[in-house]
Amino acid sequence: MDIAQATREYLLSQAEVTDLVADRIFVGGLRADQAASMPRKAIVLNHSGGLSFGGGVGGGDLTDLNDQRMDFSCYGETALEAGKVRTVVFRAMKMLIRQVFAGVLLHRALESGGAVFLKDVDGRWPMFVQAWTVLGSITVPVNS
Repeated sequence: MDIAQATREYLLSQAEVTDLVADRIFVGGLRADQAASMPRKAIVLNHSGGLSFGGGVGGGDLTDLNDQRMDFSCYGETALEAGKVRTVVFRAMKMLIRQVFAGVLLHRALESGGAVFLKDVDGRWPMFVQAWTVLGSITVPVNS
């Protein structure tokens, strides 16, 4: 189950998000071909560890639920523009309702920490990073 990829697909379905970043939503880091065009508005999702429901400490049951904690890095040309990206991502994640994306049933998203302003280590590009925990499962209910 790839909750990060499903989250990417969810964000791509949100017009308010794609109005700012187009399809520049990446899992695991910026692609090399994107670096030459930075800084610009983009989102990078990275797994950030933490406990996971049904698979972490105290797990071991047979549920297919997974609570995946991820860092959302929201880039922009300036701190103000990066903040705009973070704001639309925040709204989209708060509004997540049970839907299937990339074969994963996303149940909900919870803020796991406040936003922090940083500069990208490699390019010194402005970004806000915020952690979210997204609950997903691979069992997709069938309508009968």
